[in-house]
Amino acid sequence: EAVAADTVDSCHRYLQLSPDGKHIAQAKEALEKCRWSVARTAGTCRALQEYVDQYPNSPFVAEAQVAQAALLADDEPFERAQQVGSRAAWETFLAEFPGHRRQADARTALGDLAGRDIVELIRDGRIEAESQGSGIETVSVRLRRLVPSAITVRIPVGTFFVSQNSSSQNMVTTGYVEQTLNGDEWVSVAPPAACADRPRDIPGSDDCFTVQASPHQEELARLMPALDAAGVAFGVRQAAVWIVTDD
Repeated sequence: EAVAADTVDSCHRYLQLSPDGKHIAQAKEALEKCRWSVARTAGTCRALQEYVDQYPNSPFVAEAQVAQAALLADDEPFERAQQVGSRAAWETFLAEFPGHRRQADARTALGDLAGRDIVELIRDGRIEAESQGSGIETVSVRLRRLVPSAITVRIPVGTFFVSQNSSSQNMVTTGYVEQTLNGDEWVSVAPPAACADRPRDIPGSDDCFTVQASPHQEELARLMPALDAAGVAFGVRQAAVWIVTDD
């Protein structure tokens, strides 16, 4: 029955039911061949390595190692994970193809999906951003990814939007915004903000900004939750930001 079924389970069942049977050697050989067939069909480096670890003296070890080397150089498993683009897909790729030549790219994509600071993503060429003035309480930001994989952009409290017009105030975010970019199109967000550089003009829609990390980011990150808890009006929030940014 075990030979007729020719599966891992059937061979293993024979060995369990007949530990002293006269076909033990034959069953063990059949089990090894079945496990090799399963590992080869799985098409992952992990399955092949598990087979080699379990049967280091198997006649199939050399074939398994050749197959592993080919898989580590094959972009198809990476591209499949990229096409799905989910956390689970990337984690599965990393688990099933350890040492793959695109392993570092997969880890970067996984980190991008989990979320990274907007300043870092712009610096690393992962996204591009355009920002314009939108009054004194928000800043208008457009985001677009520059890579094939999904990216979660984090705009934390204290992100600094520096005006390209020297007569207009800079802006600093007063609330946290997170946006995932799943496609290649532009996506707009409007994080809450307040002005810095009090003597300058209020930014208008014609004013453009570059994005930087504020030197006061940690202080603003501590301050804003306290103002939120107190339920203060925007004027108080703006005054508090000027106290921090303009001393």
